Amino acid sequence: MHWTSFISVLCGCLAVSTSYYQYVSVSFRAGTDCSLKSQWSTKDVISTIEWRYGVDPVVEWNRDNRSAVFRAHLQDRALLDIQTGDLMISNTRAGDSGVYTVFINSGQTRKINVSILSAVPVPTVSWACQPEDEGTIFCVLTCEGDTSGAEPVQYSWTHQPQANISSHGDEDANKTLPKSINVTMVVGSDSDVFVCTVWNTISLQNSQPSTRPSTLRETLHPMKGVVVFTSFIVAVTAAIALHRCWTGVWFFHKGRRPLQRKLIIIFVIAL
Repeated sequence: MHWTSFISVLCGCLAVSTSYYQYVSVSFRAGTDCSLKSQWSTKDVISTIEWRYGVDPVVEWNRDNRSAVFRAHLQDRALLDIQTGDLMISNTRAGDSGVYTVFINSGQTRKINVSILSAVPVPTVSWACQPEDEGTIFCVLTCEGDTSGAEPVQYSWTHQPQANISSHGDEDANKTLPKSINVTMVVGSDSDVFVCTVWNTISLQNSQPSTRPSTLRETLHPMKGVVVFTSFIVAVTAAIALHRCWTGVWFFHKGRRPLQRKLIIIFVIAL
């Protein structure tokens, strides 16, 4: 047989052998009931049904024994529809997550990747800010919330247009936006409002609208404080030196003239 003919026959055989095979992923909320569909679509009478969790059989039925046998974590929590091959699991839990494969009449028909997830929590927005350039403040906003049992989760942010936003940390292909964002805004602006959203395949929650904490709205740039303090020291030193040159004595010496003392006080106040 020519090689091209052999390959064509082989490909045709593979197509026939996998024509009923499907692989899907589904998600369910923990504590609810779920139904895993076998998608048996032929008119052939079903004689045997087997569901496997990973490589381990967890449900077995054949027409001779009539009753289905449930094993492992599905005992007392599962039902099998012998007309369709569908498997129903009640009161789902995290331990039910995994890959289930169904075999009908000894042939594999479908593989299902099952994820049992918790609902996402209502998030909150936390602020970590510090002064940046003149008149601006730099903040890192984080969408806080315990997402254990709900992952993988995704995040998004909405905001007023005044803020300049960029992403920060925790960035990967599974998230629309990262959990934390960088924000640069004008000191004294109270109009910047942020809302973060967290969701997974079974639930979605928004935070309450969040504005910059009031203690951060009039933050004084550190350099401003240095300038003010330095100016004060220079003014006091100049006043002391002027007094010494004028009177010939230091201002703290006794015996200085009342008029001169008053003039010095007025000069210092004017500075």
